[in-house]
Amino acid sequence: MVVVPEEVKEAAMGLRYPGENTRVIHQYRRDGSVCSSDAAMSVMRSHDGWVFNCFRCGLSGFLPLEDRDPKATKESIEKKQIDRRPCWTVALPTDAVPMWGEWNNKAPVKAFTWLYKYGVGDDDIKQHRIHWSPLYNRVIIPVYKFLNTKDKIQAKLLGWVGRDVDWKKGDKGQKYLIKKINGTEFRFVIQGSTDKVLVVEDVLSAIRVHNATGYTAVALLGHGITTTLLNQFRRADTLFIWLDRDVLTKAINYADKARQIGVPAILVNSELDPKLYSADEIRTLISFKKGV
Repeated sequence: MVVVPEEVKEAAMGLRYPGENTRVIHQYRRDGSVCSSDAAMSVMRSHDGWVFNCFRCGLSGFLPLEDRDPKATKESIEKKQIDRRPCWTVALPTDAVPMWGEWNNKAPVKAFTWLYKYGVGDDDIKQHRIHWSPLYNRVIIPVYKFLNTKDKIQAKLLGWVGRDVDWKKGDKGQKYLIKKINGTEFRFVIQGSTDKVLVVEDVLSAIRVHNATGYTAVALLGHGITTTLLNQFRRADTLFIWLDRDVLTKAINYADKARQIGVPAILVNSELDPKLYSADEIRTLISFKKGV
């Protein structure tokens, strides 16, 4: 049985909401010495407790919620929906490690395999700053908003999308985990070299269609195409809308709204998600589509 360090117990009291995390210096219990001079122990709040893991000595474990607050239960936490409170700042998980360059050996093979399967290569991983989080067991894809300032272009982190690479259809756990600041701005965008825009539902599909076409790609990430977003497409030569078949009616409505403000809109309807097609297949599907 893993003995929970006192430093972890103290840090846990300050982490009230799922997703909050911090780092602490702790005593390595095997010999009583200080593990390190830096805060290598990561502590993160989940729905029913706190997960801790030291990246230097390997000490890890779980502190149940009841150990800190006997009256609290998973059900009461979920009823309060405290993880849905307004969030005005956001950061990547404290344990997240880059999956490119000198750090790429920190992520497991399964994380790379999952990305490669959908055509996301090493250059894409670096370009989009994709990370791996051991505590979440997820590939972490940051979502940025790029701001043009006087001297340079700055990137503001709006949030991130975490995908459980072990998730399979029928599993009870969450397939995607999203941490964000503002839902109305929270869309993954890759700027293209043409005036054509292609809207899809998920990040990997956005990367896939952008690489295949060079168009600007927008992943909605669970949000709809709002009037504000449509106004950003006013200069688009063509707006392609490629959503899942189960939201075809919504896609048709989005296309109608786009045409009302003068943006030519074309629906792309397919059996599979865009990320499951090859580059040639994507170009073929798009080139043969006509306005609906």
